[in-house]
Amino acid sequence: MKIINLAALFCFTIASPAPATSLFEPATQEYIKWLQNINYYSNLDGAGSKGSWGSSFGLGGILTYTPEDNPFLQENLIVDKPGRKVLPRVFISKGFTIPLNIGISYSAWNNGSITQWGTNASLILIEGKGIPSLSIGLDSTKVFGLDRTSAENSSGSITTSYLFSPRFEIYLKAKKSRMTAKVELGEDTRLLLNEAPESESWKISRYQNTQSLGLIYRFILPFYSLSIERININAEEVAMMKLTLGM
Repeated sequence: MKIINLAALFCFTIASPAPATSLFEPATQEYIKWLQNINYYSNLDGAGSKGSWGSSFGLGGILTYTPEDNPFLQENLIVDKPGRKVLPRVFISKGFTIPLNIGISYSAWNNGSITQWGTNASLILIEGKGIPSLSIGLDSTKVFGLDRTSAENSSGSITTSYLFSPRFEIYLKAKKSRMTAKVELGEDTRLLLNEAPESESWKISRYQNTQSLGLIYRFILPFYSLSIERININAEEVAMMKLTLGM
């Protein structure tokens, strides 16, 4: 009897389905990286204060990579061709009499069906003529319009910058971010990933450290500038740019 029971247990073990591991499948990891990349926020400014009269309006975008044949992107109706592309973004920022800058950003793509809002605040700690500036900041972003995904990102950063001349400024930024997302699995995605039918959604929380290097060129003083920032996210290189009108 014991032998029969052991044999039955062995057969049941062999026949039982393996636990779902699709959260770690390449397609899932690609999608999580894509969410982290598009949720990255930067105002593309140095660490200096804008002052009470300082305000600016900018047009730019983030250059990131769209994976190929990703089931999550397909279910969210993102039909862009794979490869690197620029997601456009609008920036508005304002300074105050106290050493504080605030800003907002707005982005839309996929024919405007998907949008993203971002906010940030930076407190200037050190600033002076001929010395590097230093600031700390908080920012938050959230994506709207994805059919089966909600994702938001919050982060804290430290930025240092140096003004080499009235026209050229360079800055370094280090950031700690936390992305939270809820991904609902549609029928097609569950079939592609061999996910159990009862697993209808995932709640994902990811932390990441990013480092970035930026350059600001004021080609018409003091109102017109071009900012370029290179970011290391998930061991991938992501770039942002902004054309700014204002101070």
